[in-house]
Amino acid sequence: MNRRKRSQIALGGAIVLVAATAVTSTPAAADAGTAGGTATTLDAAATAALQAYDDQLAVVYGATKARGALTLSKLTSAAAASTSALASRTAQPIATAVRGGGDVVTGATVTSEVTGSTKSSSGTITVSVDMTTTLTIADDGSGNPDTSSWSDPHQITLAPSGESYGATSNVIIDAPPNTEDPGDDPTPGTPDLPGEPSIPGPVKTVPPQPTPLAAPKSLAGAGTTTTDTATAQSVSDSAASSTSAGASSAIKPSATKTLSTATAAATSGYPTETKISPTAFSKYALKWTSSPYNGNEKSDFNSTYPFYGNNCANFASQVLDAGGWFRTGGNSLQQNDNTKWTYNLAGYKGATRTWYSAKYLNIFAYNTGTYGWLDNIWNARTGDLLFVDWDPNGKADGSIDHVMVVSGVTSGGEPRISQKSNNRNNITLTTSIALAKQQGKTSITWYGLKHK
Repeated sequence: MNRRKRSQIALGGAIVLVAATAVTSTPAAADAGTAGGTATTLDAAATAALQAYDDQLAVVYGATKARGALTLSKLTSAAAASTSALASRTAQPIATAVRGGGDVVTGATVTSEVTGSTKSSSGTITVSVDMTTTLTIADDGSGNPDTSSWSDPHQITLAPSGESYGATSNVIIDAPPNTEDPGDDPTPGTPDLPGEPSIPGPVKTVPPQPTPLAAPKSLAGAGTTTTDTATAQSVSDSAASSTSAGASSAIKPSATKTLSTATAAATSGYPTETKISPTAFSKYALKWTSSPYNGNEKSDFNSTYPFYGNNCANFASQVLDAGGWFRTGGNSLQQNDNTKWTYNLAGYKGATRTWYSAKYLNIFAYNTGTYGWLDNIWNARTGDLLFVDWDPNGKADGSIDHVMVVSGVTSGGEPRISQKSNNRNNITLTTSIALAKQQGKTSITWYGLKHK
C-alpha cells in the first residue's frame, strides 16, 4: 500500500478488486480526481459505504459473514443491494482464479489509503484509493509463504441513497507500459565526483546495438497468445522477431510435466558470469513485494537502486542482482549498449536500458546464455522470468511491455509471480492472468525465459 501523508481509512477483513470495466492510465491519475466534481472530504456515511463494500468482497472469498452483515446493515436497503451486487460481480472472477491456481483461502484483508475524492452536483462521490489485498492461504507443503497479495490504485463510485451511500463502480488505474525511457529517474546526469574511480569499459561514440538472437528455427513463431475468451492463437514470426526469442505457449497443460527448453551459449560480447541463486532470487522478490513494501511508491523500493515511473524491469533487475547475476559496469555513453547491465553507470549515475526496460532486459538475459527459451510458461520455476506484450490499450503489438519474476512454485507445480508496477506478491500465474484481464488486457503474448 502506498504510504503517502494523506487521510487514511483501514478497510479490514475483506478484498477489494478491480471491476469489469477498466481504464488505462498512470497511477497519478488516481490523485487528480477533481474532474467533474468538487474536492471533498469523506464523511462517516461515505466511509461506512467503503467499509461495507470491502467486507462484502471478503464474503465472496469465503471470509466470515458476520462482519460483512454488520457493516452492510448500516446502509439503506438500496445501498446495501448495490454494494453487495458490485462486490459479487467484481470479486468472483478473481476468487475463481485463486482457487484455479490451487490456493485455499483461509483469510483475507485489505488496507486502503484515500488519495482523493470529489463530489458531483448530484451527490455522487468518486473516491481515489490505493488498495492492498492480502490473502492468507493454507499451507500446501511447498515451502512458500502463507500469504499472497496485490496492490493497485482504484477509483470507487459511491451513489447517495437516503442518508447513506452504496458502491456502484470500481475501476482500476493501470500502470503505464514499461518503455526504454527511464522517465523520472531522480539522478540522471550526475557526474562522478573528483577522484572517484570510474567503472572500466570502452567509451564509444555510438553504443553497439547487438541483434537479438532468433528463436530456434523449429520453435520460432510457435507460441500462443492468451485472450479474454481463454482461447489461444498463433503468434506470427514478425511478432517473435521483435524480441530475443519466440513466444511461449500459454496453454495450460492438464498436468505439470517437463517440457523442452532451448538454451544457448552466450553471444559474442555478452558476459558469461551470469549464474543466479534461485533461493536468493526468491528471497529478495518476496521481501520487496510484501508488507511494508507492498506498494508502488518510492518508499516501497530498495533505496540502493534507482526509482522510475514504471518499475517492472527495474525491480526484476534488482531481483537478478540479489540472486547473484553479474553486473557488467559501464559508462554514461553505454546506456544503450545491450551488452551492458548495471544500475550505476560511471559518469551518468544511471542505469542501462537493459536494467530498466523489459524489452532490453529480455534481450540481455537471453544473449548471456544464462537464460534459454521456455516453451510453456506454466512450467516456469523459481528464478525464471516471464515477459509479456500487452500494450498499447491492452493488446499485444509485437513489443514486450512488462516483466515479472517467478518467486516460487505451488505444490501442484504452478508458478508463483512477484512484480512491481503494479505490486504483486506470491500470487499464482492463474491469478496474475485474471488480474490482468480485469485491467483490460484482452490479448497477452508471453515470452518465458528459463535459467540454467
